[in-house]
Amino acid sequence: MHAVGVHADNRKAVVFCEGELGKRAGKIANGLVRTSHYFDICAVIDSHWHGLTADATVEGGQPIPVYGTLAEVMQAHKGISWFIYGKLPSQEFIPDKERIYIRDALSRQLHVVSGLFHFLSDDEEFKSFAADGLIFDLKKPPPLTEQPLFSGAVENVGASRVLITGTDCDQGKHTTTYCLYQALKESGVSCAMVATSETGILQGVSYGLCPDAWSLHSAAGGIEQLIIKCWEDQRPDIILVEGLASASHPGLMTGMAVMKGCRPDAIIMQDSPGRKARASFPEFAKPDIRYEIALTRKLTNSEPIAITLTPEGMNLSEFSSFQEDLREEYDIPVVDPLQAGMGDLVDSVRQLL
Repeated sequence: MHAVGVHADNRKAVVFCEGELGKRAGKIANGLVRTSHYFDICAVIDSHWHGLTADATVEGGQPIPVYGTLAEVMQAHKGISWFIYGKLPSQEFIPDKERIYIRDALSRQLHVVSGLFHFLSDDEEFKSFAADGLIFDLKKPPPLTEQPLFSGAVENVGASRVLITGTDCDQGKHTTTYCLYQALKESGVSCAMVATSETGILQGVSYGLCPDAWSLHSAAGGIEQLIIKCWEDQRPDIILVEGLASASHPGLMTGMAVMKGCRPDAIIMQDSPGRKARASFPEFAKPDIRYEIALTRKLTNSEPIAITLTPEGMNLSEFSSFQEDLREEYDIPVVDPLQAGMGDLVDSVRQLL
């Protein structure tokens, strides 16, 4: 897992997602049961789906068995050495009732991986259970003195940079980015991906960081330096950059840092047209995609080359009508990527070559 510096021979893992598998807060687990090129995901813990497999609740998921406890997992699967906390609760802290699962994993000498703002490696209780090197906090940033500032050098990168952004958070931007990355490689395009989510890093993307825990002053610089390193290492024709939240979001600022750090040549805009309020911020309305596209155009001086939609909260007739209206208005592909696949998106990106 190059993006966080974890290298291991045994990559057998269990993903903890109690009560949230297939739901919005289970986004890390949902992504890992779809695909992972680094970890061998052997099992999931969610007592609500005990006895079934992950594909019963996660669209596009693999038939990975789901158990109710870690003890059941360890009995059924020999050689597991990784415990991945696969949830992102809105408060981003381990609930008191779930601390026992972390203690149990550490007491079994499992490596524990977390993507929370609650850094487990700083938690006194967990430190008392863990030998050195057992806890990996994906969001833990480098010291401020080691966080680079934006310099503008990203403009010297020879690859076309495509930002996958959206109108809100928790829309599937990572899934779209990762699936497009795989599809471009399979079609013969020289491309790379820069991940900004915990899921992307855990799936094995070589270039990634979680800028939402960085200083706002240097988050754009961190993204810029990652893109420059990717270019210097691989010299790809295309670099896909996974966006966060949205430019218009009233409370989450890191999406702007990603946008400024990558200086995109083109954008792919993701929307959930059936969603009326913002995820985790129900007091704020989600903006119309047209507003978000206009705002992003002004901020990046780049054009959308495709629109991706998730059909949550809409029936088929409503979704199809909305999709067709956007196609006529923007004259670019408008697709549900999980249903339609990546063909149209690959064609749009190829036009940048």
